[in-house]
Amino acid sequence: MYSIGGLHERGAPTGSSISSGEALIQPTPQPTAVVGPDFQWPLAKGPYLWGVLNLTEDSFYGPSRVTGVDEAVARAQKMEAEGAVAIDLGAESSRPGAQPVQLENEWKRVAPILRALVHVLRIPVSVDTYKAEIARRAAQEGARIINSIGSIRWDLGMADVLIELDLPLVLMHALDRPSKMQNDPRYRYVGRQ
Repeated sequence: MYSIGGLHERGAPTGSSISSGEALIQPTPQPTAVVGPDFQWPLAKGPYLWGVLNLTEDSFYGPSRVTGVDEAVARAQKMEAEGAVAIDLGAESSRPGAQPVQLENEWKRVAPILRALVHVLRIPVSVDTYKAEIARRAAQEGARIINSIGSIRWDLGMADVLIELDLPLVLMHALDRPSKMQNDPRYRYVGRQ
């Protein structure tokens, strides 16, 4: 069993090296679990429910918005009690037409709530960001998962940060950034986009 990007997989030879040519003819290992620094979710037992707290005034879903630490803690504890396996914090709206948030403004929204939640919850906290520096800071403050709408395409430093920190990554998909995502969206080859 070996780990790549938070997914545990079976079938890799232990202690051996596989050249790229050999890897092409090897059967693809099937993931068996999502594994983080202090949690494991067997895929066969899913699906898993996450709680979402949006730290923006313009997010998609009004009831997910929180405006302060006390409200965020109360809502996250309620979600945990109701069975959520993780709480995801988003400080930049991904709704169509949303304008980008500067890095320091995003961090000012995330940091106090993240710091509070990691001390009161028994479940992992995820941070929804496409910015590598936010991911790094969040991990240093206790985030255990990064959720990136940019799928590491919008900040190429994200891949290095995630490898360095060895955190699971939730890859989201969007044709473009929220401010432009609805400007004539077209899919020609869904699997490539």
